[in-house]
Amino acid sequence: MFRLAPLLVTLVIFVAVTPARAGTPPRGLSDAELGHLRQFVKLAFQELDDWHGWEGADQRGMEAYRYQAAFMAYTLALQQYHSVPAYRELHQRTIAR
Repeated sequence: MFRLAPLLVTLVIFVAVTPARAGTPPRGLSDAELGHLRQFVKLAFQELDDWHGWEGADQRGMEAYRYQAAFMAYTLALQQYHSVPAYRELHQRTIAR
């Protein structure tokens, strides 16, 4: 099964440490990053009581829904800031959801 929590931690670290140099244009998104963005949007816009696709075996550990949602929001915010600063709509709607 797709392990969401480790993927989110990896993405947050990758996006956070990727330097944004002044005067250089944003690099855009790779195919893999677009795939992750699509997965995040899909998870965010599910019905409120539908947890399909989330890991929920133990809600007391780091795999609790709240941590998965938080890391997903951090990743989306950093990705939007560093990669596509002019395209805010999808990222902001997904984070708000």
